[in-house]
Amino acid sequence: MALMMVGSLTYLFLSVQKSLYDERHNHEEDHIAESFSRVRKVEIENEEEIGRLTSKEAERLLSDLQLEEQLSFEPVEKPLFYRMLSLQRALSTKYVFLGIFALVVLGSVSMYQYLGYAKDVAFTQELASKTNTPKSTLDFLKYRSQRYDRAEDWYYEANDLMASANYSQAITAFQKTLEKLPENSPDRVAVLVKYAQAIFYNNGNVSSPDMEEIVKQVLALDPKNATALGLKGVVEFDHKEYLNAVLAWQEAARYNENATERQTLLGAIQSARKAGNISYQQVPALVTRQIAVRIVWDKSKVVWHSDDVLLIYAVAPGQKMPVAIRRVYPQDLNRLVTLTNLDNLMSKMSLENVGKVDLVVKLSKITAKDLTKGRVIGIKKAVPSNTKAIYTINVTL
Repeated sequence: MALMMVGSLTYLFLSVQKSLYDERHNHEEDHIAESFSRVRKVEIENEEEIGRLTSKEAERLLSDLQLEEQLSFEPVEKPLFYRMLSLQRALSTKYVFLGIFALVVLGSVSMYQYLGYAKDVAFTQELASKTNTPKSTLDFLKYRSQRYDRAEDWYYEANDLMASANYSQAITAFQKTLEKLPENSPDRVAVLVKYAQAIFYNNGNVSSPDMEEIVKQVLALDPKNATALGLKGVVEFDHKEYLNAVLAWQEAARYNENATERQTLLGAIQSARKAGNISYQQVPALVTRQIAVRIVWDKSKVVWHSDDVLLIYAVAPGQKMPVAIRRVYPQDLNRLVTLTNLDNLMSKMSLENVGKVDLVVKLSKITAKDLTKGRVIGIKKAVPSNTKAIYTINVTL
């Protein structure tokens, strides 16, 4: 494309340059011929004056010179064939140049459309102006998947289909992702987990042989994968293997870093215990220590913002690293916050290893690089690490 444009511009430049040169050359020839005639007239007049030429001879020479001038300046009438050929060449030059220019323009536009830049630019503009809709986003992701047929494009489309609860199509997209993904890819576990979830949701939140097979593949690659362990618990529960369900869900809760999901798993464990009549002597409780906290504030003085985030944690006296920590958003502060021995995400120690702790509340922004650098807005000291009491912490800004 670049060569075509350069060639067209070069041709235009040479054509204009040649036209200017021809015009200048013809003008110079006319000027020389006119100067010669004028000098010759003066010579004839001088020779007549000194007597070298008679008046008749001078008159004859001037007549011949005038005839020569007429012949030299009179345009030569070329044959019709040559005139038509010249006209054809001039027209051909114009049409060739216009044709090349049209090809360049059409080629550029076609290439732009073929490479997909038009759709990419349009979608980027929609994102920038926040005018994109779920449908336009999904349509764009489907376009990229069909066009580029890459694992990452299929994965993005599958996730978007999952978010819109279109699980059957999500399954197909995840299958395409796994086909394109190398066997040794570090992303394979994450894709398999999402694939198993899609099968589970598409089957009405009931286990199936297909899901069970995918879960086995995940746990073979990552035995501590919390999501896969949770799905394994579902399989065991549906098979009425309640003891195995309790064990699987306990492992899932142990490795799950999401406090809300852990609470859901703890509830599922209780259901499996009840259904299978499983005592704590058979399977000890997973949660052995817990502290319930209620956050209280003066609504006339404290105003929460949408980007606020609070860290509520328990730290042993004289220690810096929390033995239990929870991240809570303002909209969740109307409920009790429970710290357990499973919330030791930042330390090898847990509530099981200490007798008393200090409860600390820190306020930060969700955009902060390190939430632990936030401002302390509440504290309660020397709280037992295992109690049924509910401790109230007043926070002030």
